[in-house]
Order: sequence, then C-alpha cells, then structure tokens
Amino acid sequence: MLGNEPFQACVSDGWRLSMKAVTELEELEEEEFVPELTEFRAAVDRIKNRRDSILIKALYLLALRVNEITTRVSPSVLKRGTEPLGQYISCRIGHYRILDSNTLSYRDERAAVFRCAVLKRKPKSKKKRHVYKVVALPCDPKYEPWTVHLLRWFKEKNGLGFPITESQVRRIVRKHLSILDPKVHPHSLRHWRASHLVNYYGFDSWELCAYLGWSHKSMFSRMGMPVGKSDIYVHIAWKRYFPKLLIPMV
Repeated sequence: MLGNEPFQACVSDGWRLSMKAVTELEELEEEEFVPELTEFRAAVDRIKNRRDSILIKALYLLALRVNEITTRVSPSVLKRGTEPLGQYISCRIGHYRILDSNTLSYRDERAAVFRCAVLKRKPKSKKKRHVYKVVALPCDPKYEPWTVHLLRWFKEKNGLGFPITESQVRRIVRKHLSILDPKVHPHSLRHWRASHLVNYYGFDSWELCAYLGWSHKSMFSRMGMPVGKSDIYVHIAWKRYFPKLLIPMV
C-alpha cells in the first residue's frame, strides 16, 4: 500500500497544493489495494486484445483520468460540461544526458515525452483552452518495455486518444484487472502508478505533482516569481524525475 508518504511529503516539503490535489491525495491514501509492480505488469502482459492492452498501459504509464484519454463522452457526462481530452495528447522524442558511473562519460537516453491536457484545471490565461502536463518515459525497453507499445500505437493511429466512452473504459479495465482487485476501476490505474512512483522509483512530492498534473504553488514563488508562472516550466519538469525511471526491469 502507498500509505501516507505523498501527503506527508507535500506538507513537509512546503508545497502548498490546491484543494483538488489534496482531495486526490486523500483518496490515494484511502485506496485499499495496490498490487505489486511485477504482479500488475504480468497481468497486463497477459491481455491478448491489443487495443485493451494499449489503453490500460497508457492510463497507467501516463497516470491519466478516463476523460483525459477518451475522445468521446456519454450524453450525461457531456451535460455536465466535461470535454473529452484524448485528442490533445501529443508526443515527441526528447534526450537526456546522463553520466555513466562505470565509464565516467556521458550518454544520451531517449525519452518519449507525452503532452497531455489535464482535466479539472483551468488555464490562467484566457488565450489558452487547456492546462497541460508532460510525462516522459524511457524509450529503452530495458527500463520501460511498454513505451515502444505506446509509440507504435501513436504512430499507427496518429494519436493516443480512444474513441470510446468512460463506461466502455470501465468495462475494459474490470474485464482484465478484476483478477487483481474485484473493485478495480479506471482511476485505480492512476493511483497505482502514483504508488509505484513513490515506492519503487523514489519520487518526491514535487516530482509526483508534476507527473500527475496537480496544481501547486512551488519554490518559484520564493524566487520572487508570480506563482502562476510556475506552469511555464512544465515542459522541462520531466528532466528532474526522468533519471529515477532508469531502473532496469526485473
């Protein structure tokens, strides 16, 4: 289980989170079950339907909410003013220079950098329609074998948005992952990813906030910058946590 590490870290580190982020942290703490990383990955790797497999991998790796990956919503959800954001997912290949401790020379690690529109956050500027987060994943299968699966799908479909509704996503997730947790739902994947990032990869509160797309008032305010300006650094935030993802899969 995740326990209360993220919430305590965010408080002790001095990050002042928005109320929505605090609410999600509390929900994360109350999550009764989080599967072991190897157990979860083995269950997903057994999925034979490629679309379902990619959907679950994307929800997990990118820590997305359902409507952040779908391009359709049900009429009831549409009435509440919720827009599907899956069509806004973009991807590019980035590079990170890392010092090899064995050879004492630098090497380049390729990263799949996904830019995803975030639900439940409104841009401060009226000129912008959405707030975005950036998630970077290692391209080397040694560190993250699922990245290449997402990239291939993205290239074939010209995007990573799925033309299905949230109820269809719910059925797909339950069909394949109820073996791990009978109460599983799509948002569980976001919680499980957050838990694994903390417990397996050693993410701190700032890195977790950047990865999940939470709004927070950061250290930039202490530097004399308006707090709202911290969002302009979202495109480089991944370079802080990316080295922690370079752990070979067992």
